[in-house]
Amino acid sequence: MLGRDEELEKMVSTFLGDRPLPARVALFGDPGIGKTTFALAVLHDERIKKHYEARYYVSCASCCSLNTVLGEMANVLQVPFAQ
Repeated sequence: MLGRDEELEKMVSTFLGDRPLPARVALFGDPGIGKTTFALAVLHDERIKKHYEARYYVSCASCCSLNTVLGEMANVLQVPFAQ
């Protein structure tokens, strides 16, 4: 990932700081600007991996309703989901 070192450091520091972010973070922006790349870089940062027992990435790119978001979350977490 090129050119996002400062943003990556800020996000990692926020997750590990005295007042960390909530368990969920949403990244918004136009297609193709690197949201997925950025999210995965944060999730795979060695400091994050060491600090958090579990980390999950849920793509909402194809979701058009709350039920599809919940279904994607259930799929990633490998839990049953009844609509």
